[in-house]
Amino acid sequence: MAHVEFLNREVSSIEAESQMLENLVVEYLRVLEQLEYWKSENGFLQRKVKKLLRKGRRQSQTIREQDLKLEAREAEVLRIYDALETRTKVIKKLYSPRGTQTSYHVNAHCPP
Repeated sequence: MAHVEFLNREVSSIEAESQMLENLVVEYLRVLEQLEYWKSENGFLQRKVKKLLRKGRRQSQTIREQDLKLEAREAEVLRIYDALETRTKVIKKLYSPRGTQTSYHVNAHCPP
């Protein structure tokens, strides 16, 4: 009888261990499934980041180009303004009597 009890306990122990291993396999498969999901999600996010980086680079290039154009326009406006100021001074000298100062004052910072 003691032998039968021993065998029953042994069988119970093996069944418990088998159940524990089965639960472990189920948990492993669940974790594996999550891992695959997150790998897929990671790939999606990496593609999205690359796309955003490309877009950012294009926008930066566009901004640099627009900045260069704006600087060129500002330089052109300053050249035109300087030429206009020079012409204004020449005209005022031509119309002022010799040896007298004109009452006009040309402000270099404000256009007429």
